[in-house]
Amino acid sequence: MSVTVSVIVPTYRRPDLLERCVAALAAQSLAASRFEIVIADDGLSAATRAWCGRRGAALEARGGPTLRYCAPARHGGPSAARNAGARIAAGATLAFTDDDTIPDPQWLERGHAAF
Repeated sequence: MSVTVSVIVPTYRRPDLLERCVAALAAQSLAASRFEIVIADDGLSAATRAWCGRRGAALEARGGPTLRYCAPARHGGPSAARNAGARIAAGATLAFTDDDTIPDPQWLERGHAAF
């Protein structure tokens, strides 16, 4: 199966909140092969980029969704980060959430079914 949904998560230097959000996304009931997580880093942080590399490798090793990193050309707020994420998204459907959320385990499956 190919990626059908791209979840775009803008973030700005909040690693604890980002970890919590990504953990909830990794636990979605939608098959991991059907969605990707795109971290859109408005903080342009080397630490966030490195964390994404480590966390993405760990998710991949467990058969989880692909985790990708992107950043806008310059700091521009959450909308600029969302747009940067949308530009690299592989899915036909875009789902947006913020780094301070804990998506319900069926959020993607139910949302995708509605489309």
